[in-house]
Amino acid sequence: TVYNPAATYAANLDALTRTAETHRLKRWDIGFVGHLSEGRVEALDRIFKAFPNSWWASLRTNRVFEQAADIYTQSRIVWNNAVKDDVNMRVFEALATRSFLLTQWVPDLAMLFEPGVHLVAYDSMNDCIEKMHYYLKHDEERERIAEAGYREVLAKHTFKHRVAQILEGAGIEVGR
Repeated sequence: TVYNPAATYAANLDALTRTAETHRLKRWDIGFVGHLSEGRVEALDRIFKAFPNSWWASLRTNRVFEQAADIYTQSRIVWNNAVKDDVNMRVFEALATRSFLLTQWVPDLAMLFEPGVHLVAYDSMNDCIEKMHYYLKHDEERERIAEAGYREVLAKHTFKHRVAQILEGAGIEVGR
């Protein structure tokens, strides 16, 4: 069995990622894009009470990634909750927009990224809220992690990388 996680579409990154100056113009403290589930509703309620300058969107259009990228780039922290205890698409999408990602710890996360270097992981909602407070006060550290996550996604986690992994897993030699 070959583990083949989600990835991101690198061809869209230049159009979606703002210039360094524009990217620093953040409107929201916390941003989230995704579907609501019972656990997420409770978590978002806690987040919005602690950080009223936050944004949530459930996008159901043909331009989901582009709209999500706008929200991600306008948020100081992109929050992720893995409903299925997996490394979901939001991880790759948020990092691909040079955004700081605070994501729920899941076992496969450390196989793909180094927590504290490429993104930050939390293990409970109390831990999550504490880390949100911390990273909202530490702009340079937050932006350094966001940049490292962006570089890691480009280097290892695009669909081109995943296709190469699939072909190599099938015994087909691929030039990268």
